[in-house]
Amino acid sequence: MAESIFTVQVPANPDENDAVELTLGTRFIPAVNGTITGIRWFFPATPIVGTVNGRLYSWTSNTVGVLLGSNDFTAPTPGTWNTTPVSVPVVGGQPYVTAVFTPLGEYVSTGALFASAITNGNLTATADTPTEENGKFVAGNGYPDDSFNGNGYFVDVVFEAASGAVTGNAGPANEADTANPVTGRKTATTVTATEHDTVNTTTAVKVAATVTAT
Repeated sequence: MAESIFTVQVPANPDENDAVELTLGTRFIPAVNGTITGIRWFFPATPIVGTVNGRLYSWTSNTVGVLLGSNDFTAPTPGTWNTTPVSVPVVGGQPYVTAVFTPLGEYVSTGALFASAITNGNLTATADTPTEENGKFVAGNGYPDDSFNGNGYFVDVVFEAASGAVTGNAGPANEADTANPVTGRKTATTVTATEHDTVNTTTAVKVAATVTAT
């Protein structure tokens, strides 16, 4: 099932323009292995002159990332989400940056969008910290290695979890038996399940779930 970071969020500022080339991005972490099948962006209300390019970068540090895949948006609709296809495998628990290049500095934004992490399903856009702000940007055409006042720019992905990856609740199954009070024989068995997840202490993303039976 396809997943994206943003579901109900919309830009507070839907039509901004800095009149210079910009690359804008979002730092995110998938919880499980899978494939990025598209780059999404909420396009400004005013039609863009020129070609917008969607991208996926690895994330090594604030200033270091490697371009893993890209594609141009074709005939985008202003003022709403648009998607361009890519096909890039990603590793659960590893950070990435999804980005767009906009040729004349057109963009949308919301201030302090990442004051807390945004999680939907297996995707988490990381929260701002003193050493790693989200809402990435750079003036020009390149890896977005800067940030400004906590602004978020509504760059997103379409993600498909790998076959067999844990995408829902999983955990130990505990068996509870009912005994006949006269004969002492077991008359029924019921099973309840509780979730026991493993959490990455740095990213706060669920990285594994185990199942045991008693």
